[in-house]
Amino acid sequence: MLLARVMIGKVANGAQMAATIAAVPIVQDDPAWTCRIWVRDAIAALEADGKSLGTRVTGWQRIGQTSNTYVAQKRQQRRYDGSGT
Repeated sequence: MLLARVMIGKVANGAQMAATIAAVPIVQDDPAWTCRIWVRDAIAALEADGKSLGTRVTGWQRIGQTSNTYVAQKRQQRRYDGSGT
């Protein structure tokens, strides 16, 4: 498993953001459900609440493409195998 952190926005209201994210369900006992689905749903919920985030990018396709490009670049730099600088 490979994890990366990608900033998608600035927090405008931390309490609202925490409440919105806490309300996004975690699906259990469904092998088709993944953490990526939860992240997509959480981002959609943050966009829908209109209060949590200030400046932001919440389009899932753009986030996915940017994240994949970032991870590919870091893999090429050997960031994830422990031998890079």
